[in-house]
Amino acid sequence: MLTKAKEHNHFDAQLQPLLGVQFKDIHLCLIENNVATFIASNSSAAFRANKQRSKLLGIVKQIDKLSTIEKVVVKLNKNQT
Repeated sequence: MLTKAKEHNHFDAQLQPLLGVQFKDIHLCLIENNVATFIASNSSAAFRANKQRSKLLGIVKQIDKLSTIEKVVVKLNKNQT
């Protein structure tokens, strides 16, 4: 499990410079079954990202090892205070 967490952190670090301002408050948290799940720090960031999922998917596919991702999901971090 620790290996997967390190891998996700590595991919998130690669994605952050590509995401730009419109996706600044989201982070990759899970990759499973060709689905990349992002977590948003606030509801407006989640809303914006969900409206632009196809653009987000295109950005994700720019990372070599993520080119097989078929879908992105954006969820709100409900643990955020």
